[in-house]
Amino acid sequence: MNDKNIQEVLHDLRKQIDACIKKANDLRQSNSGAGREISLSHTKLQEAKMWIGKALGELGAELPADYPHDNAEPTPDPETKAKKTDEEVEDEQDKDQEIANDQNDEAKAEEKAEDEETGKAEKPEEDITVKE
Repeated sequence: MNDKNIQEVLHDLRKQIDACIKKANDLRQSNSGAGREISLSHTKLQEAKMWIGKALGELGAELPADYPHDNAEPTPDPETKAKKTDEEVEDEQDKDQEIANDQNDEAKAEEKAEDEETGKAEKPEEDITVKE
């Protein structure tokens, strides 16, 4: 068997495994009595699909045109992820300050409400003038 035939067989096997994964997932959601075992078989089927994909990659195979591609952005490495632009840092600081201001305003409002309930609210000073 040449590499091209092996790739075709592996692609076909991978599609069959994908169909089994879908059936196992349906079984998992049906709450059958063997939930743990079905979940394990579902995981192992996913692993089998992954390993066949790895084998196809080693053989230089391209993904089939009908394969659902993940359009998510690639995950940055931790170093890149940890670095932030000055603008991002400023935005975070502004958001933190807004949150702190909101919390401070809420605390003042609660304190004022409590003071009003207990009669400790500040009353405007009356003009006390002694008449002679």
